[in-house]
Amino acid sequence: MYKIMLADDEGVALDALRIMITTHFHEMEENIDIRIAQNSGQLSDIYQKYHPDILFLNIQMAGLHGIFSIRELHAFYENCLFIVVSYSRKTDYKREGFNMGIRDYLTKPLKREKVISSLSLAFRELNYHKKHQIQEQLNKESFDTVIPVIENGFISELLFPEQLHQNLSLYTSLLDIHAPYGWIMALKFSQITAHGTMCNPIGSIVQLQGQISYFRTIIKAFFPSAIIGPVLANRIFILIPSNSMPLSESEAAFRQKRSMDMETQLHRKLNLRFKIGLGEAQPMMNLAQSLKEAHEAVEQ
Repeated sequence: MYKIMLADDEGVALDALRIMITTHFHEMEENIDIRIAQNSGQLSDIYQKYHPDILFLNIQMAGLHGIFSIRELHAFYENCLFIVVSYSRKTDYKREGFNMGIRDYLTKPLKREKVISSLSLAFRELNYHKKHQIQEQLNKESFDTVIPVIENGFISELLFPEQLHQNLSLYTSLLDIHAPYGWIMALKFSQITAHGTMCNPIGSIVQLQGQISYFRTIIKAFFPSAIIGPVLANRIFILIPSNSMPLSESEAAFRQKRSMDMETQLHRKLNLRFKIGLGEAQPMMNLAQSLKEAHEAVEQ
């Protein structure tokens, strides 16, 4: 749907412009929605509520102040393309105007071929941007799908250090990791009995897999740089990149507090009992040692 707005205080000019558009683009009638403004007050009110894709604007309409009025409209909603209409051929602000959405200048009396040409170019630009936005969204969705797979692969290879040595630079590049060190967090989870004890690890795996996207969101809310591994039995290992080794007392205290708060949030939101074990910071090439420490800590 193309949202087109026509703003002019000359009724005859408005009618003529609307007829030009509807007759030439009659095959697109269902995809074109036209709104009319006959004074500056209507222009401001409709523009702010309607958010047009294209605005034919009589810049000499009473109550407007030239380029300053366009600047105000553009500041409120910057995705509109302006086609400026006036009796004057002066375009002193042409270069500046492009950055404010002005795409063409038409002089009165309006000629049909000029109007159609200008509007066709505006449609073309809108289509380009819409396709670009759709592609960006598809790329983002694809990226969001691929990243967990890469993270799973990275953590899985910690169990096989010789493979990690071969692929470390690839993983750090794909995951945009620049820190030279890291530490591992081990999470052990299970369902809860009426007495609050951990039980039924198999059932808890099924339960967590059904909420894995939400689980990842909670983890990254507390540790934004976290690299989250796959579910291995009822355990998950998570890498937190670090710029320090060993961690300072304040850093160690901070990660302990964040881990405890995260554990509470996971339990509250997912209705599973979690236990956390933390390994010491290690060079990226020696993360297997931190994983071993985290695993031992969570099993105690």
